[in-house]
Amino acid sequence: MSDRLDTTNRLMAVIDDPDAAARAVDQLRAVCGADNAVALVGEDGVQHLDRSGKRGGARTRVARLMAYIFADQSVDLATYEAALHDGRAVVAVRARGAEKDAALRCLLDAGAHFVNWYGPMATEDIVPWRGPQLPLPFHFHR
Repeated sequence: MSDRLDTTNRLMAVIDDPDAAARAVDQLRAVCGADNAVALVGEDGVQHLDRSGKRGGARTRVARLMAYIFADQSVDLATYEAALHDGRAVVAVRARGAEKDAALRCLLDAGAHFVNWYGPMATEDIVPWRGPQLPLPFHFHR
């Protein structure tokens, strides 16, 4: 995996059990290709998520700013980061078309929630957060 996760054309989801997330990634790789699915866990996952864009440099920070403005990803990325700090896993899979539908089925079968699709210009909320809210500032809850 590269140093930072690009959210474009990806389904992203929280799976509360990291072992279930690893099994889901195995299934997702069979459906979408070996390089197209990843499970993020722990502090290493937070670093790869790179919500601030600090690790990716100026170009990444500009791309993150545009995503915040146009696709409102700031709340989502903060939630994914908080989920990682809470011991959960975040699964990201690059998929489009029929692969996206198959990938979504794999995620749902694994118990995923807070599932979102990040297209090049828009975000699609697919499954809301389930369970107690994470400790986030008030303005990050939706």
